Amino acid sequence: SAASDVYKRQRAFENCSKLHSVSLPDSVQTIEENGFAHCKNLGPVDLGNGLKNIENNAFYYSGVTKVRIPGSTTEIGASTFYECRSLNDITLGSGLKGIESGVFYHCSNLKQIELPDNITYISDNAFGGSGLTSVEIPDSVTSIGNLAFYGCQSLKKAVIGNNLAYIANNAFGSCALTEIMWGDNCLLYTSPSTRDR
Repeated sequence: SAASDVYKRQRAFENCSKLHSVSLPDSVQTIEENGFAHCKNLGPVDLGNGLKNIENNAFYYSGVTKVRIPGSTTEIGASTFYECRSLNDITLGSGLKGIESGVFYHCSNLKQIELPDNITYISDNAFGGSGLTSVEIPDSVTSIGNLAFYGCQSLKKAVIGNNLAYIANNAFGSCALTEIMWGDNCLLYTSPSTRDR
């Protein structure tokens, strides 16, 4: 369709400062690179139900506030929501295989996220500098990349699934962690009174 062809163009709506919301028809299967990048006044985004791929930097440095990734989406490209500091509500669909590099980097208002229980990896800088307060990594995840949660200064609790085989350097560096649960084991717990002495 004509609508789906528009979204197949890189930078299709980049720098559209007067764009306040987006609602995609179900016929759109791909959002190309930088599709809505730098749309500073962008608010809620409805991606429809047929979207398969979101290419790199699709919402890079935009003002997006709320997004629901449909179950049909299998990939969110690197740095898709990079520096989207207004993003505070995201729902991830069950079709994703993993969280790519820098996808939620510096999303400082993103306080919580539910990771689908079928993703197998979290890439480098995926959530670096985000506003997460806690994270639960499902059993399906086998690897966490470099700096994946680095600098999440509000991140106090991490629950890590049973099948994690690899954690890269500084994956949780410079976080405010006071509690880490790995499978059924408590690896770290410090009460606020002990920590502040």
